[in-house]
Amino acid sequence: MQNIFLDIEVYPEWWCVVGKIENRWIVITSETSGWVKSIRSLKFDLLIIGYNIKGYDLRILNGLCDGISPKSVYEISEAIINDTENIYNNYYYWNKFVFLDLYDDFAGSLKEFESNKGMSIRETSVPFGKRNLTQVEKEEIIEYCKHDVEAVEVLFNSRKDYISAKLKLAEMFDINTNTCYKSTNAKMVALILGGEGRYIPQSSAFIIPENVREYVESNVPKDVLKEFEYFKDDDDEDKTVEFNLFGNVVIFGSGGIHSSIGDNIIGMSDENNLLIDIDVTSYYPNLIMKFDYMSRNANNGKLYREIYDLRLKLKSEMNKENETNGKTPLYYDLSLQQNALKLVLNTTYGTMKNKYSKLYDKEMGSSVCYLGQLLLVSLANKLSSCSTVIQTNTDGILIKVSKDNVQQVKTLVEEWESLTDMKMEWDNIKVFVQKDVNNYINIEANGKSKLKGRWGNQADAKYVEQKIPNLNAPITHVALVNYYVNGTPIEDTINNCNNILDFCFTTKMGHHYKKVLHYINDEPVELNKVNRVIATTKQEYGTLKKLKYEDDGTLRYDKISEIPVHSYILNDLPEMIDHLDRQWYIDFTKNKIKEMVIV
Repeated sequence: MQNIFLDIEVYPEWWCVVGKIENRWIVITSETSGWVKSIRSLKFDLLIIGYNIKGYDLRILNGLCDGISPKSVYEISEAIINDTENIYNNYYYWNKFVFLDLYDDFAGSLKEFESNKGMSIRETSVPFGKRNLTQVEKEEIIEYCKHDVEAVEVLFNSRKDYISAKLKLAEMFDINTNTCYKSTNAKMVALILGGEGRYIPQSSAFIIPENVREYVESNVPKDVLKEFEYFKDDDDEDKTVEFNLFGNVVIFGSGGIHSSIGDNIIGMSDENNLLIDIDVTSYYPNLIMKFDYMSRNANNGKLYREIYDLRLKLKSEMNKENETNGKTPLYYDLSLQQNALKLVLNTTYGTMKNKYSKLYDKEMGSSVCYLGQLLLVSLANKLSSCSTVIQTNTDGILIKVSKDNVQQVKTLVEEWESLTDMKMEWDNIKVFVQKDVNNYINIEANGKSKLKGRWGNQADAKYVEQKIPNLNAPITHVALVNYYVNGTPIEDTINNCNNILDFCFTTKMGHHYKKVLHYINDEPVELNKVNRVIATTKQEYGTLKKLKYEDDGTLRYDKISEIPVHSYILNDLPEMIDHLDRQWYIDFTKNKIKEMVIV
């Protein structure tokens, strides 16, 4: 089966379908002779690959296969966009095509992806909804379509590991390949574990398991425990509660626990003290298995344990193969298999809390989350007696401990492991730098870096294959890592960089706003929804603002955060410019350092 990368544009009196098979372009328009036959041919021996095609492009294709008029095609398009009733606004057409929607399990828009990859993000100048298109306008729309098709192809190549893992799952569990292509991770897991989608009565009270109840109740204050007496209603899923415990501001929520001794902090190991990161191995999967929290909608729930054990076996074989023969084809196959199984293990918890999943079981999902938080905060509270708790997150605790107390810490951790029948991994940290609990840099004693959030993923992406974070002036994050790891002056990193993309910000308008304005000589110029900007020394270029209407009809202008006061737009293919304001990036980075408090 061949791949065809596809995009569609629809106007009131004209439409075009643009596809690419290998290096061959296919362009079908409402003016193409015999277009109905050409459109119908897309249903045979072709894997249609696109972005967000489940909700739009395939619906349009379904209508085109019936030979409807351009006017009717436009009516379908408008009905989809406005989410109104329409004969083609259903999902039965999925069975008519073999397709892969790259929107599945991916965050962000295609335009954001194009910006982050350094592609042109200039949009067509032909207004949507325009009638009486000229030939020149039609050709521009086709070229615009081709550009998005090429972006889809680049995205496909960037996500090959993800796609390969899903296909390996299909092979391992005898799932039809076409079904695999069409399915999200969550749907694949539901198929593997035999999700039944039955209605299951939910208990109102959360009960701490008997074997850990005394430990939890002895180490968690009663006012905290009261927050976990009952399962929250669906409307309260995003609710969080905050307490001050063990010197941290602790936030309990529907997704897990987060706490910190403070924001904008830096900690370092020295001759007397150690920074130690203690993480639970496969925390949520183990909670599901050890405390019998598997979804009651899983007909094959026992398979989850088998998958966990098989993954451990494959990882062991993979490591032995690497030690004996290096990274051979067998090594890569074992790696692919264990990564595929990891997808099942890590996705299952989310499916239990997803009301649209056939594994939905809110009580079991919430029990995993509740108990996970209580067990971790219990240990953190005990550790605070002999160490300083710097932060906690969903599955780990970072502490600073004097070398004299390390054995006491080990004893407390071993007690927790014995009680829960779970294991914790230790990493000695050389330097820890944190903006907040979601943005930090861990530099291990062996020099390896662990990076999280906007602070970390920009720098991390330069070294991790296929990682595509949103551009947020990556050079500033690289400069921070270089500064903390190697002591490299901020100026050296920034002044020695000549990749213009490393200085760029990708900005997006957001759903609640109407337009984006760029001020040039104090005059507003309307821009795209997604824009790529850099800092410029040219003072006539101002910043970007988002425009929205308040409930009372008044206009509100919000500055896009963090971007330069003097911003230059680079929506075409980015090239180095002679008015790049490097000093702005140096000052921007140094301000982050000046904010740091030593702990």
